[in-house]
Amino acid sequence: MNAVNQSRAAPLSRLARSVTAIENLAMFVVSVALVATMIITVIDVIMRYAFNAPLAWAYDIIGQYLLVAAFFLALSYTLREDGHMNVDIVPLALKSERTRVVLRMIGDMLSIVFFVTLLIASAGNAWSIWADGEVLTGVIPVPLWISRAFVTAGTAILVLRLLLRLAADVIVLMPREVSPVEIR
Repeated sequence: MNAVNQSRAAPLSRLARSVTAIENLAMFVVSVALVATMIITVIDVIMRYAFNAPLAWAYDIIGQYLLVAAFFLALSYTLREDGHMNVDIVPLALKSERTRVVLRMIGDMLSIVFFVTLLIASAGNAWSIWADGEVLTGVIPVPLWISRAFVTAGTAILVLRLLLRLAADVIVLMPREVSPVEIR
């Protein structure tokens, strides 16, 4: 790769490394949320059936916070690792790799439109809930904006990953003298 191509690819590579680091941090939070979900569930079951005294807050904390965090914060990492389910009948039937890349780009652009819309809506919702000081009604009055912030954060990271993948696909479609950039 010559110096010109390296200078073109450098910002994308740095951004890709940054997004990957954010995704890895998000996956650590996902791991903590899933472990907490399991621990709370086990304790709740023991308390419910052994002592007839279930944890009154368990369902709300798990459903409103932990599972929301686990789902949304894992989206981008799962996309990076190609872990989402795909219907690949059409792409596999195509003989041209270039056509497959264009088809993926169209899907990514549609996804970006959808997830940017979700990002704007979730950010507005989180802000509104924070400004109103809404809390989860129940034994533990946990602020509701935290749950909505997980949606916003996970969606923002996913949009960054989709933009990176789209940029890498554009580079792949460039003339041969411009080398593709690794986005992992």
